[in-house]
Amino acid sequence: MDKVKLWFVPLLLLASLGAAPALAKPAPTIAVMPFRDLTGKGKAHIGEAIREVVASDLKSLSGVRIVERGSLDKVLKEMRLQSNLKEVEDDTAAKLGKVVGASVMVIGAFQEESSLIRLTARFVKVETSEIIGSAKVDGSVKQFFRLQDRVTAELLRSSGLPQLAKQVVDGTEQRPELKTMDALDLYGQAAVAETDEQRVVLLSSALAVDQNFSYATKDLAALEERMRTYQAEQRRATDARVESLRKELGSTTDRQKIDALTIELLRLLQGARRYQLLRREARAYLEGVPPGSSLTRAFEESSLMLTSTSMQLRDWDSVLRDGESFMKRAPSSSFFESVRQMVTQAIEQKRQTSDGKQKVADFLNAHPAVVTWDLCQLASIYSANHQHREAQRLYEACQRVSEKPTISAVQGMLVADMMLGDFASMQRHLSEADKIDPTMARTMRTTYSVMIPSD
Repeated sequence: MDKVKLWFVPLLLLASLGAAPALAKPAPTIAVMPFRDLTGKGKAHIGEAIREVVASDLKSLSGVRIVERGSLDKVLKEMRLQSNLKEVEDDTAAKLGKVVGASVMVIGAFQEESSLIRLTARFVKVETSEIIGSAKVDGSVKQFFRLQDRVTAELLRSSGLPQLAKQVVDGTEQRPELKTMDALDLYGQAAVAETDEQRVVLLSSALAVDQNFSYATKDLAALEERMRTYQAEQRRATDARVESLRKELGSTTDRQKIDALTIELLRLLQGARRYQLLRREARAYLEGVPPGSSLTRAFEESSLMLTSTSMQLRDWDSVLRDGESFMKRAPSSSFFESVRQMVTQAIEQKRQTSDGKQKVADFLNAHPAVVTWDLCQLASIYSANHQHREAQRLYEACQRVSEKPTISAVQGMLVADMMLGDFASMQRHLSEADKIDPTMARTMRTTYSVMIPSD
């Protein structure tokens, strides 16, 4: 066979098998702008929330890439468009898209009226600045998640992904109702919060308002996991630095260096909530300062941290002992008044506890039916009269005999735990709260965790 015929063989073979398959279409990279508030009620955070839920749903689909919020917001800020999104036209959006590497920009708005809401969106192809699709949906606020699904589905169809669009629509009927726009507003505030701590509070608040807000649940779980990772790394770094400082302290007799190292150590322990270790180190340092010697700033700061830490631990006897020792040795200190106030508060706490015993006895004598009435109510009476040990015991008994333990009783127990400085019980009661009301438990854990020593 000659050369010409040999060249025709593969061509004929390809023709007989059909045309070669087209190359797979590249996955679109989508950037979602904050949805504008057309209502005129200044609800920008709801627009941030809508943006976040649309982006969250897109992230869960294979075959789609999403530009991270931070990247787009940075460019918006640089172009001074963050506070005046009405100026963002299609060609401007396309320019934004090119900067952040997007192939499709989502520009949306919402309008809320009473119990109804309208969502509108248009999808701009970055390469050409043309609108490749749009959506307008109306419905009740309760149907928000279903309406948002329809917008997302239309976006996917416009981007050439009809199968993914069908996947979104097929799951719409399983969507829970949105109880209130307040949950959406809190979620939007969490999206733009500056710190993780603020986000935890706002996401927990959104769940307290609407327990079915799955986006807040997912984001909160992911955030808490990241924070646990950060905290573990912080603990390792703190442990290493504490060990280094203690070695330095053990190897020097220079008074000025001892003062400087001690203050650094105590501040480090205070920031890490290592309260027990802080008190041991502070007392060891203060005992090493000879009576009658000139008092340094390190002595004053160590005394203040020791007394305030005992306050944090609700160790009133230590507040009295350490505070009085400081006031006797440093009457001219600028910290004298602060320590005096803490000592006064400790005296008042002990007085209230002492007087409260008789007040409870008088109340029960006047209202004997209360004794057999309600253990939780009885516990609250003891708590109101500063009998926290008895209140703690009665709240726990109330929960044991109750067919359905209540979150309000857990709140009462946590107050008693805190006032007693019983942090082991506080941890246990927070765990019990998780089983009763996970949403409220998150809020309570956020509130009380900063009070619990890490050691």
